[in-house]
Formats: sequence, structure tokens, C-alpha cells
Amino acid sequence: MTALKETIHNAVAENGSAFLPPYDSAADAAGIRSAMNSDMQDAAGYAWVDGSGETFVARLRSDLKAPVDQAIANTATKIATGLGGDVAIFAQYDAEQLKWMAVDMIMNSPVVEEVNRKLYAMMSEAVEQVNSVAQIAFDQVNAVIQDSIEAVSAQANEALQSATGDLTADIPLKSAKVDGYATIAGNNLERLHIGAEWTMSGDSDDSSTTYGAALDVTSWSANGKGAACGVADANSTLDAKISAMGLPISIGGSDATIREIYLGFMLEHMVPGGVFGGITVDGTIEFQALQLYDLAFAAGMGSVENYIGASAGAILGDVQMAAVFLVGKTCNADVLTALDPQVAEFIELPGGVFNGVYARGSASVPVWVNGCALTVGVSADVGMWVLIGPPLTIGGLMGGGAYGKALCIASLRGQVLAMGQKSGDSYSFSGEGFGVAGVGFDCDPVTWTSVSRSREDSWCGTGDASFRAVYKSGWSIEDLSTSAIH
Repeated sequence: MTALKETIHNAVAENGSAFLPPYDSAADAAGIRSAMNSDMQDAAGYAWVDGSGETFVARLRSDLKAPVDQAIANTATKIATGLGGDVAIFAQYDAEQLKWMAVDMIMNSPVVEEVNRKLYAMMSEAVEQVNSVAQIAFDQVNAVIQDSIEAVSAQANEALQSATGDLTADIPLKSAKVDGYATIAGNNLERLHIGAEWTMSGDSDDSSTTYGAALDVTSWSANGKGAACGVADANSTLDAKISAMGLPISIGGSDATIREIYLGFMLEHMVPGGVFGGITVDGTIEFQALQLYDLAFAAGMGSVENYIGASAGAILGDVQMAAVFLVGKTCNADVLTALDPQVAEFIELPGGVFNGVYARGSASVPVWVNGCALTVGVSADVGMWVLIGPPLTIGGLMGGGAYGKALCIASLRGQVLAMGQKSGDSYSFSGEGFGVAGVGFDCDPVTWTSVSRSREDSWCGTGDASFRAVYKSGWSIEDLSTSAIH
């Protein structure tokens, strides 16, 4: 290569290019290096190659690294000075723990939180759009099912009308109909209801009686039982119930109606896993001097739920008594609500599960009886419940009242009730009361155990006032009302 360069250089020089001096490899290389070093020194302050043989890259790295190393050292000194002897606390953590501590600090930093917030906002909008589209699809499916049921109902109603047309002369059947609905989420049936209703004509339109019957199928994902009792496949666990409503009871001079009587099965993947049933009666059943009212019974037995409960009130002469109890395990508050809605509204079931015992009793007795001219009586109400939980939940109630009747036409009753509950470390309280005044020759204040029962007292005009206050992390007034005349 050197011989070639020398030949080219000499050839150019011989042909008149006198501006090129004769080639001297050592001198030319030194000149080129000197010129490059001079140019680099002028531009950046570094020579391409210094006297020790290091290039400008090594010098640049050294100059940049020095202040960074010094900054790190200064920072470490400041941290050590600030922590003092507390640096030793890191010795109790291993490398994995320190790593996750650092990760936790980073993930909780304002920058990452802002990123998460914006990502959540964007994803929420997308999920909302997906849910909206899915809901429209489910609504369309439900609409198709509803139309199908209505079509079947129409045909069934026409058949009923046709079948009963020739019977009206002998059987006072006034009308009949069939209806129903279904709710489906995804591929799962959540609720199915098919009901029938018949109306029997009486002496007048006001005395007509309406009966009903129904088939109800509800999944444990829809009624909340699956989540409360930890059922793995709640969508495939169903309550299937057949029921009848509005059936009159004719015992002596009774004026009572079976609000609902039902029998049901708990199905796991369409295999029976339990059975349940119950009855609720509205009104009073009379046995000469004894009157029974507001009767209810419920029981269930199966692989998940096992319970028995009942409620009843009785009046014997001038003495009124009532009792209610529930023992066992249910996966929601439906049974307790059917037996004692007043207490069910207050009790917070731990985890949504009733698993324990509840009992309540009350009585109203006269303390001064002087015919209708003057009657004075008192009432007492006491109850308790223990639920296993977790958390362990213990509660109780206590109440009292007084009633009286004067001059054969004026009647009064006042009553208060206090309830309290401790669930884990939380407390809740409730206080409520009512007062009723009535005028009439047949008022019976001993039966006015609630505002609703006082309004059902025939041949007695009543007015009432009630209040309710609840403490759950603070007091609140939930009911303060007056009403007249009933």
C-alpha cells in the first residue's frame, strides 16, 4: 500500500502538480495527526490522542463520570446523615423484601397513581360501552321470552275463558288469567315466574275473592344466596317453588286468608339438594274465647340451608301474647323477614347469612278493669339473637307500653321499643314508638300491637303517630309521621 501511494504521488508531481511535495510517510503521518489534534483541541478542548496514547473518548468518559460519581457520593452522605443510626434497620430485610418495598414505593408514587387513574378512566369507558351493548342484547332476549310467554298466556287465557264459559251458571268464576316473565343474564337463567289468577264472584263486586298460584325459579346468583354461603356454582343452583295465594280460611267466625302457602326444592345442577316450605296467614282465626292472628311457619332442610321458624299472636280474653323464633342457617334474610319484618329490618346479618338463633316474645295484660268505663293495661316486649358469623353478632330488644279505655268510647295506646346489636367491633341501635287514639263503641286497644293492626280495628276510628331513630355510625331519624282517621 505504501509503494502504491508513493508511485501515485511521484507520478502526479512529475506531471506538473508541483503543489504536492515529495512523499514522506513518517512526516506526512505526523503532520496529519498534529493537524487533527489541533482541530479537535480547538473545537472540544480534547486532543484525538494525547501523549499517553489515550483517545478523546477515554478523556470524555472520565470527565463525565467524575461529577456523577461525586453526586452519588454526596447523596449517599446526605441520606446516611439524615437516617443516622437507623440505617441498621435495613439489615432485617432480605433482598426480596427490599425489592418489594421499593416496588411498593414506586407503585404508590404520584406519577404511577396518575397513570393508573388515567388508565382506569379509559378502561371504565370501554367496559361501560361493552356492558351497554351486552345489556341491549340481554334486553332483546328477555323481550323475546316475554313475547313468547305473553303469546302462551293469551292462548291459555282464551282456553280458560272457553272452558269456564259453560261453568259460570254453576261455579261463580268471574275471570282467570295466566302471566309470567323470565330474566336471563348471559347463558344463565336468573328468574322465571309463571303465575295464574282466578277471581270468584260474590254477592257484590266488593265481596269477590281472588286466588293465585305460581311457579317461581330463582338462581342463587340472583337472590344472593350463592355469594353469602360460598356456593361455587351459584348459577347452576336454583330454588324452584310452587305456591298458592289468597286462600280463605273458614273456621267458625274466622276472617282470615292464607297469604301464601308454598313448597320448594333446592336444585344443584338440576339434582334435588334440599326441600323447604312455609305458610303465612293474614287475619284472625277464632276458637270461641281464643283468637289467633298473624300465623306464619317456615322450615327447610338440605345440603346448605337447615332451619325452622314460626310466629303467632294470640288473644285470650283481655290478655294478648305473641311469639316468634327462628333457629338454623339461611343464606339470606327472606325467612326472617317473613316471620318478623320489624326486626329483620334492623338486624345486619354477618356476611348476609343467618346462622344462629332468634327468639322474641311479648304480652299485654290489664292491671285495672272496671268494665268499659275504665280499663288500664301494660305491655312488655323482649327478644334476643345470637349469630355465629363471623363476626360473632349478639343483639337484643326490649320494649314496653300502656293502654287504656275510658267512658266506653275513648281508647289510647302508647308503646316504645329499643333494639341494640354488637357485630364484631361495631355497634348499632334503634329506637321506635307509636301512639294511637281511638273513638268508638267497639275499640279494642289490647290488639293494637302495631300501627297497622290499630288501623284494622273495625267500628273504631283511630289516629296514630310514630317515630323511629337509628344509630349506625351516627343517629338518624328515619320515620316521624302522623295519620288519621282510620
